[in-house]
Amino acid sequence: MLALLPAFASAQILCFATSLSAKRIRLQLALPQEGTITGFVRYEWGSSHIPLVWVSEVAVSPPPQVPAVVKTTFAEQINGKRTGQYVLTTQGASVGELAYSAQKDDKLITFYEDHDAAGGDACDWSEKRSSGAQ
Repeated sequence: MLALLPAFASAQILCFATSLSAKRIRLQLALPQEGTITGFVRYEWGSSHIPLVWVSEVAVSPPPQVPAVVKTTFAEQINGKRTGQYVLTTQGASVGELAYSAQKDDKLITFYEDHDAAGGDACDWSEKRSSGAQ
């Protein structure tokens, strides 16, 4: 699917879900390729990719021998307008969380990595694969 969308070429696909609940939200995050600043998110029930533009990256210096905690911010762009932002928190190779806040109301939604849905170049949200997030 990504091959059909060269403007959204990504280096890594990560799958996320909100905590277990009746209204669980799932999304796929495509991180930008090295040397580019654009990626995208795609929601499980969404029909299109939502463009993301890299904004900043901040690393918190940890004690020696411990990987830094890195917070990477992406702006959500719909029809050329910034409509929200995503903040990805990582530490070394570990993904902590993805937080989304909408521009209109600053409501914060926290997503956790959904390892069960990881499927290579796209998230697989079929019930047999994606039984739960953290």
